[in-house]
Amino acid sequence: MRDADEASQLVIELASVLIKTMQSMEKPWLRAFVRFEMTSSSNWGCNGSYETPVGVLLFDPVDDGRDLFAAVNDLGPRLRQAASTPEREVLVFLVVVDSEFNYKIDFESQDLERWKITKRNGASGIPAGLSRRFTGQL
Repeated sequence: MRDADEASQLVIELASVLIKTMQSMEKPWLRAFVRFEMTSSSNWGCNGSYETPVGVLLFDPVDDGRDLFAAVNDLGPRLRQAASTPEREVLVFLVVVDSEFNYKIDFESQDLERWKITKRNGASGIPAGLSRRFTGQL
């Protein structure tokens, strides 16, 4: 990690933004996810979803996800820079929060497809590879 202190601060800021987004929606929720990918210094983006007691919804980039995605797209390149090393460049990270304000972040440096969030082709909207049901643990 190039700068562990900065990376730690950015992770907390990202988790806080995601939790605040969920609180502002004033709906019951269990978990929320935001996935950031950066394939080069000029190409990056994010998407996300959240799990409610009745199902999983994708954040709408022009509505409930607008401010969230703006913040993640601002903080993401900085976190990628701080969390990468010359030997291991971060390609993707996934932030997961729950309604009890616990948070977790995972980094991926090889598989650009890791943790894809979609509802296409029957996918659930939960990041690929994560448990489809909330178990009380991140």
